[in-house]
Amino acid sequence: LFHVFFWRMTREAQSGWYLLYVCTSATTEAFTVAIPQQIFAMPNWLSDPILGLSLCMSLAVGTRFSCLQLELPELFPRLTRALAWLSCTMALAGACLVLRGKYGAGVLAVQYTALPLIGFFISMASWLAWRGQRSARAFLLIFGIFYAGAVISFLRNMGILPPNFLTNHAATLGAFVNMML
Repeated sequence: LFHVFFWRMTREAQSGWYLLYVCTSATTEAFTVAIPQQIFAMPNWLSDPILGLSLCMSLAVGTRFSCLQLELPELFPRLTRALAWLSCTMALAGACLVLRGKYGAGVLAVQYTALPLIGFFISMASWLAWRGQRSARAFLLIFGIFYAGAVISFLRNMGILPPNFLTNHAATLGAFVNMML
């Protein structure tokens, strides 16, 4: 609600993209911990595709927001268009797989795309921060925490890290800190 109010007050495109990003992240987190499923007695055949689509949409929305936050459209317009094309293509491919009943394949395709993008955005933000860009420094602090949680969660989903309290809740904790900052 805070982000809806903030976007309505500022009318900035970046705030609107962040609102959409927060909504997809909140939907993902809510469905991951099964809150809507419990409240509405939602069956898996309905809740799993919603979760998968939310994860897929987060890739495209998060890429666009990250590009705006780092001011990449002004600095590197062709790179920004390439990143948008890549993220939208992989999000659409993942969504198609999820809707065809191949949830695992769709989500993994999105996560395998998100991991190098996270590395790219952290590297780009580090380089831009070193060059003195203030928004890049803020990005590193705010999204570095979120990305750390997402990477831990992805690695758990891929079987690289074992499931435990930290790996099971890393994305939720990272998202919470990200939204608070």
